[in-house]
Amino acid sequence: MHELGYDAPWIVASGEEAIKKVGEVRPDLVLMDIKLDGELDGIEAACEIKRRYRVAIVFLTAYSDPILLERAKQCEPSGYLLKPFRGPDLRTTVEVALHKFRLEEESRLKELNNILERALILSGTNRSEALLPHASKTSAESKDIIITDIRGRTLHEVTTEITRAMCLNALDKCSGNKKEAAKLLGIARESLYRYLKEFGILS
Repeated sequence: MHELGYDAPWIVASGEEAIKKVGEVRPDLVLMDIKLDGELDGIEAACEIKRRYRVAIVFLTAYSDPILLERAKQCEPSGYLLKPFRGPDLRTTVEVALHKFRLEEESRLKELNNILERALILSGTNRSEALLPHASKTSAESKDIIITDIRGRTLHEVTTEITRAMCLNALDKCSGNKKEAAKLLGIARESLYRYLKEFGILS
């Protein structure tokens, strides 16, 4: 990785160490071998990392087992590279994975912005509780609460909590109707399903 121009100073041997290290350093990309020491294999560790953090993951493996591949796909990795591989193969996979991840993040941020804008537009009406977590009667009061909640926390943690609360409150306001909840949030129904799955609300 250094020869390809990337910083890759952290190498760990187990899935548990990988989860801990990603939380500490918040890298842009994780190269994850499927076979690891410890109780968690690379797929289990990657799924937990994806659940907690926004990071691109590329699986490295010497196995082309269809069952392993299906398990790996559940984590929605940004890439998959079979060993042995050459430097050019690694470069291409990493660059495509990072590009794909950045495009996904741009799309995600647009959706989140759309949800937040929708919340501000509707705040102050009788539907404000459906969108703003812990909402008071005025948007100013709600904003103070959100500002208090975000101190010392990462942007990912804040946006995840706010989005989760908005989705749940919109669903509650719409009596569980996902189509209407998505409309209220100003996002596609498929996006709402993806968020609910990400939050562990849908399997």
